[in-house]
Amino acid sequence: MINLLGTQGNVHVLSSPRVSTVNNQKAVIKVGSDEFFVTEISSDTTTTASGTTSNPELTLTPFFSGIALDVTPQISEDGQVILHIHPSISEITDQLKVITLGGEAFELPLALSTVRESDSVVKARNGQVVVIGGLMKNTTSDESGGVPGVRDIPFLGEAFKQKRKLNRRSELVILLRPIVVENNKVWSNYIQQSADRVKRLNANPVAGE
Repeated sequence: MINLLGTQGNVHVLSSPRVSTVNNQKAVIKVGSDEFFVTEISSDTTTTASGTTSNPELTLTPFFSGIALDVTPQISEDGQVILHIHPSISEITDQLKVITLGGEAFELPLALSTVRESDSVVKARNGQVVVIGGLMKNTTSDESGGVPGVRDIPFLGEAFKQKRKLNRRSELVILLRPIVVENNKVWSNYIQQSADRVKRLNANPVAGE
């Protein structure tokens, strides 16, 4: 499946984790980092003979930036698995805001969050690969250049300019393989097979980023 995606564009494997859970219990996978941002601010004002002093108190809250996936499996009597799949991509950036407290202005870094997520319910056989896609991102940028000085001349400068528009599309594709574990020997064999696949993937990467 990864080789097939590689024929359509550049493929970059972000993670190849393996988690275990019991029937009807959620399994969570996260790849990313937590950043702390200000979510609440208060001011403690103290008045003395020499004047009034304001002491700001800040509350910091962690925001996750990266890829998160939670899966809840439900196993039927015939060994098939119903998967409730919820992938999400969150991107956190700084935005500076000026807040005035007690007559004083404070410039604080606040969180600007962009989230892409989906929610799916699929049914798969034991060992069948499930493909989840659709989390796309398009980035468009305009670039311009030209001969300094000459390009600013009206009418004539157009002949010494160049413009270029770049359009980049990326998509997160998730491959899931539910395995119903009946004994420890089967589980150990699957772990060894997964380790061998990762070694082959690292030895022969599909493509760059």
